[in-house]
Amino acid sequence: MTGISDEDVEKILAEHSEQPRDVDEAMGIGKRAGDEIKAEARNLYEKYNLGGQDRTYSRIPDEIKRPAEDELYAWMSTRYPQFASQKYASWRMARAWKSLARRKRLNNGNPPLEEGGESSAADSKVPGTPETPQEAPARPKGPFRPWE
Repeated sequence: MTGISDEDVEKILAEHSEQPRDVDEAMGIGKRAGDEIKAEARNLYEKYNLGGQDRTYSRIPDEIKRPAEDELYAWMSTRYPQFASQKYASWRMARAWKSLARRKRLNNGNPPLEEGGESSAADSKVPGTPETPQEAPARPKGPFRPWE
C-alpha cells in the first residue's frame, strides 16, 4: 500500500488539471504536439530555403541547416519543453526535408495541369495499351507452385 487514497489522487489530479487524466488524453497531447512540431519544422524548412539544396539533408553544411534547427529547438523549448532536445529538432528537420523532397520529386514526375485544370483521357493514356479494358485471364485455382 502506498498510503494514498483514491480521493487524494483525484484531489491531486484536480489541482494539476493540465496533466492528462488518462492514457488516451496523454496520447492526444503527444500527437497534437508532434503535429505542431512537424508543421513548424516545415515552415522553418521553407523559411531557411533548405529546399534549394540539391543533396540529402545530412550533406547540407551545418552552417546552412543549424540556424533552422536552433530556431526549432527554441520554439519547442517554449511551446513543448517536455519534448525539446537539440537532437529531436535535428531529426524533425531531417524528416521535414525527406517529406518535402519526396513531395517535390512526385510533383516533378507529374507536371502541373494547364489552365483548364482538367486532364483529358488522351493525356493519361499509356502507350501500347488497348483503348477498351480487357478481361483478365482466369487465375488457376489451387496452391501456387513455383516449381511447375
